[in-house]
Amino acid sequence: RTATPNETGEKKRTCSRCNAEETRDIAALGHDYKTVVTEPTCTKGGYTTYTCSRCGDSYKAEETEALGHAWSEWTMTVSPTCTETGSEQRTCARCDAAMKICLKEIPEELQINHDHYASCWMNVKTLMEEGGDGI
Repeated sequence: RTATPNETGEKKRTCSRCNAEETRDIAALGHDYKTVVTEPTCTKGGYTTYTCSRCGDSYKAEETEALGHAWSEWTMTVSPTCTETGSEQRTCARCDAAMKICLKEIPEELQINHDHYASCWMNVKTLMEEGGDGI
């Protein structure tokens, strides 16, 4: 009987002169685990998989949390005007995920004039960040 990772085996021999038999136990081999590391991503945790090269037994350990996104700063993709909506976008440096927000047109009460758009936009953005009505 052959030894396995979990069970002892035995070896028999027979004397060529008198045919006497001798049985000897063979120790269990034990597991020979090989490791494969799965790195965490922004949305999924990482772990190490251990698989025995002798019997295929496998388990996971050393689990880690997902990394979370590494967001860039918001970038204006379409500037809002007094009559048209705009948008801003940011992307993740690790996985290329993107997040986009829509910006409503600048309300009349915040318009300084069309030539000073930057001032208008800063006022709108400040209102949004302070929990305004989603202008």
